[in-house]
Amino acid sequence: MEVTEEERFKDLTKFLRFFEIKVTNIEAKFKFNQNKSKEDIEKVIQSLRDNQQVETANFMERITNSMREV
Repeated sequence: MEVTEEERFKDLTKFLRFFEIKVTNIEAKFKFNQNKSKEDIEKVIQSLRDNQQVETANFMERITNSMREV
């Protein structure tokens, strides 16, 4: 006997379970390799630029410069 699409759908939906989670708090940490040398960081930034990841390189450069100012 051939199983119809509707019967197959009904059979499969028996195994579905749904749940809802209420998010009440989000905590995040910004991690940046503070233990790397200035030269290492500059190499990474240049490598990012070489690989057309300019936005990431610019972001990393801004973060590095702001860390030096502190």
